[in-house]
Amino acid sequence: MKINIIGSAPEWQNAPTDGICWGFNTHILKRPYNVVFDMHDINRESSGFRNNGWKLSKHKHDESIDLCLDRDVTVFSLGSVKDSTIIEYPLGEICKYFDTDYFSCGAAYAIALALYQGATEIDIWGIFLSFGDEHAYQKPCIEYWIGRAQGMGVKVEVHGMTRLLKNLRDNIYGYNYKQKVRL
Repeated sequence: MKINIIGSAPEWQNAPTDGICWGFNTHILKRPYNVVFDMHDINRESSGFRNNGWKLSKHKHDESIDLCLDRDVTVFSLGSVKDSTIIEYPLGEICKYFDTDYFSCGAAYAIALALYQGATEIDIWGIFLSFGDEHAYQKPCIEYWIGRAQGMGVKVEVHGMTRLLKNLRDNIYGYNYKQKVRL
């Protein structure tokens, strides 16, 4: 089973629209997904609760959730809504299965769930993760989960412009040539 995990950074437009496509938060307003990860309290007032230089407006959040409900798209969240496709992420099961609770962002939750559900291939699109701001703590966690996937024999491909699996200077330590990501 191949799963496409698609963020909203540059190159997301090149991701396939067929097959199994998982996305995050309000990005379903820009393209279709089979599953959306909104790892926040879905019932909480969303306006202003993210304060890292951008805010998810209540209007956009509500619009994306309504679209997911209209299209019967599964939404993984911190909680569930009775009689809907909004379900609580199975954190306890995932932590027990992998013997870790190392999660710093939605993409890490997505990769872990894909592995838990038996994915044999994971393609990652539109997840850039520069070295600054919130990405400084998200990048190593996603790379950890990519390593777990590869250790389980799962083929992982990272597409397009990204900082995933690249060091700060793009050189292989001790050598004078640029790093090339081969997965």
